[in-house]
Amino acid sequence: IDRWNACIRQWLPPNRAFFLLHQWLCTWWERLGRWHLLVLCADVNGRVIALAPLCIQWLHHIGARVIRFLGTGVSDYGDIALMPHCEVMGGNALLNWLVTHRCAWDVIDLREVSIESPALNAIINWWSQHGARAGIMLHITRSEPCLVLNLPASYGDLLHGIGRNLRYNLRRRERQLRKRFNIDIGVVHHDAERHEVLEHMFWLHTRRWRAKWQPGVFAWRTVRDFHRHFTSIALRHGWLALHYMKLNGRYVAVHYCFQLDSAVCYYGGGFDTNVSKYSVGTVLMGKAIQHAIEHGASVFDFLRGDEPYKLSWGAHPVPNLHVRLYQPRSLRSRIAFAWLRLQDRVTERVKQWAHGK
Repeated sequence: IDRWNACIRQWLPPNRAFFLLHQWLCTWWERLGRWHLLVLCADVNGRVIALAPLCIQWLHHIGARVIRFLGTGVSDYGDIALMPHCEVMGGNALLNWLVTHRCAWDVIDLREVSIESPALNAIINWWSQHGARAGIMLHITRSEPCLVLNLPASYGDLLHGIGRNLRYNLRRRERQLRKRFNIDIGVVHHDAERHEVLEHMFWLHTRRWRAKWQPGVFAWRTVRDFHRHFTSIALRHGWLALHYMKLNGRYVAVHYCFQLDSAVCYYGGGFDTNVSKYSVGTVLMGKAIQHAIEHGASVFDFLRGDEPYKLSWGAHPVPNLHVRLYQPRSLRSRIAFAWLRLQDRVTERVKQWAHGK
């Protein structure tokens, strides 16, 4: 575990490394993984230069096998970890192994690969040199971007850099809240408190998204169980930053964050729409960002989604990509690839319909 995490944290920026931590991937495998494990490691003279946390999913309805990242579905970043200055060598070793064992898969479906990932360049480089000869096609499409905020040295500097309306709203709403309510803003430190706050976050998040005709990311019991288990681990390791706001003893907003080294990732949250006129979500977000700065973070990653409120804080979009490799000479591979593309189009149409509602 320690060696895996050490490589991940040395080779990847912390906001992407978080989703490849051994504890995150193992919790996903225990709670959500129903597939075949395929973790690849490349080394040179006993020195590890590449790690690929993968698994093989069997699509029963079309009889196809799809290789995906461990953590698919709950991770905002998927990646292959490559040692700096050995990216080409490590990427080639992994891809050559996968091509040699092509009888074990029909499509390699790598989701949420950051456009800044060295693994992306390694895959493109390998395919441009060997893809045609190996009989492999590469298909890349855009996914939702992650919005990343580079943090200044102090929260005051951040406030000076954001828009006037947001800065004014933060100060005015907090004054109103303190004047009209008994307000309690805090961060979880104990396990019993973690459980209570997390359950309120699930409820607030799901209630708000159902009002928009969307399920939200915590709608499924298995996903909630995953986060219940992982947040307990994260709290023990000092990675959990679970922020809450209570008004007159009642939870009205919760923001669910993680911190790894110099990066904080905002995974999700919720707020009570009955008090939305006080901008409780925005006020608590300001506290979460302030907490991140005070605890040494230089990056606050809002993760997937280009919602306007993220842009208002000064975050910039970093595109994520879906990377697929398939075998055009195989009928089953072509069918599986077409099926995955159809799923993407249906998902996008449903999102557009829900936003229209």
